[in-house]
Amino acid sequence: MTEKTSNYDNDSTDSGKTSNTELIYRYTESLLKSQSDSLNRLDTKISGFLAFTGVLVRFVGELSGQITVGGYICYSCTLLQFLAYVSLGASALILCLGLTSGLRGRVISPKALMEDKWYFADRSDISEYIISGWIDAEKEYKRLGFEKGRKLNIAVWLIAISIVSITLSALIKTIWGN
Repeated sequence: MTEKTSNYDNDSTDSGKTSNTELIYRYTESLLKSQSDSLNRLDTKISGFLAFTGVLVRFVGELSGQITVGGYICYSCTLLQFLAYVSLGASALILCLGLTSGLRGRVISPKALMEDKWYFADRSDISEYIISGWIDAEKEYKRLGFEKGRKLNIAVWLIAISIVSITLSALIKTIWGN
């Protein structure tokens, strides 16, 4: 009877391990998909702001740099145009860097899973092995998301500076320009 109880305990432990492994596997898989989707949305936003930056660069190029106020040359519009160009250039560079960063985390190759060691292993052991690789990928997704978000925020502030510069330049020209 002691032997049966021992077998029963082993069976319940194994099935508990399997069900927990499956739960962790599904959760981790879902988490990674969610983080991947989030990174894709960030890339889409970055691409949109990069296109908007290009449009603004063209717009800044059409602004006049010098105006005369009361017969004197006013260089404030030139300075504001320069500030707009620098802000947009820095923004474009940061946005491009946000698009070029890629994953460097550990990925478990399907070829490795086809080797005898894993092909004939217990399902929960294989799931645990895959999960261990996903843990590294999850950390990498989190880091990448933070970096992309930070770059996007900096770029948006730089675009805002350029828009303010463009607006001030237009106002100066409208109010005091000839």
